[in-house]
Amino acid sequence: MTATEPPVIPLPTSSSGVGAEAPELLAPELLAPESLAPEPLAVETRIASQLAWYQRHAGYSRVWYLSVKVVQLVLAAGVPVAVAVSAATWLTASLGATIVVLEGAQQLFQWHDNWIRYRITATSIASQQSLYSARAGDYASGDPVPLLVERVESLAASETASWAKSSQSSETGSTGAAPHPA
Repeated sequence: MTATEPPVIPLPTSSSGVGAEAPELLAPELLAPESLAPEPLAVETRIASQLAWYQRHAGYSRVWYLSVKVVQLVLAAGVPVAVAVSAATWLTASLGATIVVLEGAQQLFQWHDNWIRYRITATSIASQQSLYSARAGDYASGDPVPLLVERVESLAASETASWAKSSQSSETGSTGAAPHPA
């Protein structure tokens, strides 16, 4: 059997079906305790993927948040200038309306909150990854792979729950968050 082939599951051999032994549901090699342990390479690949996702999306959220805030500042500074030079009322009103629309987008997509939350999660995952690599702290004894998996998945689940709570709040009219594909 190769690594990509599924295990063969034996079928009952009794033709009557009465009194026949139940077939084993899993091949014996899948029942061995060592087969239940996650493979370190697969775990490290998953963790690297999660870390990259959080770092990338923290960066996106940071860029969106800062860009919108800078544009709002520039437009807000333009309002008194437009009034002082007796610009057309439609221009002054447009500046103000654009500021309101940009703030509405920030409240809808929650770029600032996402940036902070994603960065905290990425930093926490990186910290666990460093401790695991150095076999330091709780990773110094025993089998560190299951502990690493538990901690990183807990961090991701906690962040996702926080995002979901924030997202539900936006649907009821308070604060919201951007879609979370994790």
